[in-house]
Order: sequence, then structure tokens, then C-alpha cells
Amino acid sequence: MPPPSDDAALADALRAGGIEVERIGAADLPAVDRLSAYASVVLVDVDARSLSAQQIAALGTTTRDLGKGLVVVGGDQSYALGGYRDSELERLLPVISDVTD
Repeated sequence: MPPPSDDAALADALRAGGIEVERIGAADLPAVDRLSAYASVVLVDVDARSLSAQQIAALGTTTRDLGKGLVVVGGDQSYALGGYRDSELERLLPVISDVTD
């Protein structure tokens, strides 16, 4: 049996802590009307280019306007490597996605 993916391991840990979790692929990230039902969205190693402009706008609306949480977990496909630099997704986060070293 292969080891669980990072998102599966995180989901299992959250469930073990009593948190309800629904895993979906980045391409299936819903619009604001559905996102607003969640307390938080966790993006695990998601390339910004895999999200549409509408999906990123929905994340912005739910976090800035509706006060929902947004957590981004890094990896090989996120932050600087994942096209976050100078993107709308980067502007939602309290990080700068530029490689400085």
C-alpha cells in the first residue's frame, strides 16, 4: 500500500482532532455560494495556475468579505514554484512567494 498523500495525511490528522473534512481537487474548488458553507479552505501544495481567476476570486471573497479561513500548505507545486509570485492568490496570503536565497 503506498503512503498517504500529504493532503490525505493532513485530512486524517484533522479528522482525528474532531474536525469535519471534505477533500476535493483544486480544479473542483466551488464558487462562493458553496465555499461560504465552510469554516476554512486548506490548499495543500496547489499550483496557482491550476485555479481559475473565478476560483481565486471566490477564495478572496470568502476570506476577506466573509471572514472564512484560508490555509496554504507548501510543497513542490506551491508558492514560488507554483506561480504564486505577483498573483491574486499571493495577495490573499501573508507571504511573499519570491525566492530570496
